[in-house]
Amino acid sequence: DGAAVAVLDTGVDLDHPDLRRRMFGNWQTASFVPGESVQDTHGHGSHCVGVVGGPRSSVSGTRYGVAPDATLLVGKVLSDWGAGFTDWILDGIDWAAANGARVISLSCVFPRAAGQPHSAVFERVAETLLTSEPGVLLLAPTGNASARPWHTQPVDNPAACPSLVAVGVTANPQAEQNAAVASSAALQRAHTVVGCIKRDSTTPSPVLPG
Repeated sequence: DGAAVAVLDTGVDLDHPDLRRRMFGNWQTASFVPGESVQDTHGHGSHCVGVVGGPRSSVSGTRYGVAPDATLLVGKVLSDWGAGFTDWILDGIDWAAANGARVISLSCVFPRAAGQPHSAVFERVAETLLTSEPGVLLLAPTGNASARPWHTQPVDNPAACPSLVAVGVTANPQAEQNAAVASSAALQRAHTVVGCIKRDSTTPSPVLPG
């Protein structure tokens, strides 16, 4: 329906034969990585942008975008090396919300040990997104550190924050059903706009979910 979706990652390949047809205007892209343009030389950002909003009919003939009619916003918050700072990510969230994003997809994880609390900074942002108007939903990956059944790793930050929708993969049908119910409940609560958050640019670098 043309709803605006922001992908905050390593940018986007502006020369990609499918993605360039989405006609990215200056207002649709921004880089928050000092010294780097929004052009994606890493690849993860372009992959995520394609999954979200790839065209109905690609150059190869195969549709791969789940929301081809969405208005795409692409913020580069992770460098061409695939890492970044909390400050860059928070700036990207502010920019996406200010430009009308209704859904903001983050592609970053901060490893979290068992028993370690969720990120207070990202929870504050996400809670603001859920309780403000007109409504923006923040998504984040759970992380890729688990190797079930041999090893189970806690959900990483910022996905561990209770006000975010955590996105993960499971082969367990019951777990899939439970996850769908949880996501549906979170979607129903979404009301948002990002407030002013204090940032610390010395925060350790997040890494891509892989």
